[in-house]
Amino acid sequence: MRFVHADAGSYLLPDGPCCAFMFNPFDATIIHGFIETNRAHFATHGSVIGYVNDVYRLTFADLGFEVLFRDQGIKTSLHRLIRA
Repeated sequence: MRFVHADAGSYLLPDGPCCAFMFNPFDATIIHGFIETNRAHFATHGSVIGYVNDVYRLTFADLGFEVLFRDQGIKTSLHRLIRA
C-alpha cells in the first residue's frame, strides 16, 4: 500500500494492477482528468477504483466504467473499466 499526495489530473498509476482508493477527494472535472491520464493503465492492467462517499460515482459510468459493488448505506463503490 502506498499513499500519494499529488495532482490527480497528472498522476500516473504505477505499472501493474492496482486499486486506486478515493474518499471523494475532488469534483467530476478532476476525476475526468485522472481517468483520461490513466485510461491506458485501466485498460491494460484491469485496475479498479474504490470510492468512498461516492458523490460523483456517475462520472465513472460516463467515462466507460462499470460498478462492481455499491453499498448505498455507506456510499461506497468499486469501479472497473469496461473492456471493449
